[in-house]
Amino acid sequence: MEQHEAAVVGASLVSFIPGTSQKQREAVKLASLWAETVTLKDVAQATAEEQYRYYLRKLMYLGWDAKTAEQVHWPDPQRVVLVDQVLSKIDAVAGSVHARHMSLTFEALKKNGKPLLHFESRSKERAQFQLLSCAAVSSNYVDIVLYHEAGDSSAFTAGFLFRERQDMRVTAELVRFNTRLFDQERRSGVERALVNIALKEIHAMEV
Repeated sequence: MEQHEAAVVGASLVSFIPGTSQKQREAVKLASLWAETVTLKDVAQATAEEQYRYYLRKLMYLGWDAKTAEQVHWPDPQRVVLVDQVLSKIDAVAGSVHARHMSLTFEALKKNGKPLLHFESRSKERAQFQLLSCAAVSSNYVDIVLYHEAGDSSAFTAGFLFRERQDMRVTAELVRFNTRLFDQERRSGVERALVNIALKEIHAMEV
């Protein structure tokens, strides 16, 4: 598709850079929601770090070329200030195009009440959230900046994404999603698993 698209998927805010096909966009949304759903079911009582590592392993099962759990960069708790630092981290990982379109996604989120409420509610429930910035590399692969932030649930009040947040744990990395492999081997099973929740957890936004 030759237009920017943004969506809330569970506790993830997803940005699709123009050139990512509709089929690839659907694959990203389904894979992300399935991995999050299974993580919450299987390791609900684990720490945020353990949940994130489990989430990554589930994404790898679906065709995401993510780092192994031992390689994940998990810095010590650090002070995170304002949206600009989130964007600068995305820029450092994948460049200005990803950062620019994620900025547009933030602006869209502000203007879309139902997706915003859903994103804030799910993030507060989990005390963590993901940002996914997606750009097609070819018809078979999508590069995704996976930004993850976790902290105390008290930090996730209304409007948290646009305010200063302290004592948060942040990681950002670039992964590659083999959407062709996902469509061939995993998609039908994921769609069956999500049949009862997909419409409630995936919210498109006007950009």
